[in-house]
Parts: sequence; structure tokens; C-alpha cells
Amino acid sequence: MKMIVAMKYFMVVLDICFNKPMIIGPWHRKVLGILGLKYQY
Repeated sequence: MKMIVAMKYFMVVLDICFNKPMIIGPWHRKVLGILGLKYQY
């Protein structure tokens, strides 16, 4: 359930952003990988 909520959240954020941002912080790494986002933790 948390993974679905995280995916919906990031999909909304991506709609607002012009480019694919690099996410910095302790976010759900699997979701970021599925969405093709770069991340640093």
C-alpha cells in the first residue's frame, strides 16, 4: 500500500516538474527506480 501511495505522489510531482529531477533523501528507492528517476540518499 505504501508503494502505491509513493508512486502516486511522485507521479503528481513529475507532472509539475519540467525535467526529471534528482531526488535527494530517504525516499522509497524501488518506486524511484520504477519511475526512472535518479536518486541520492
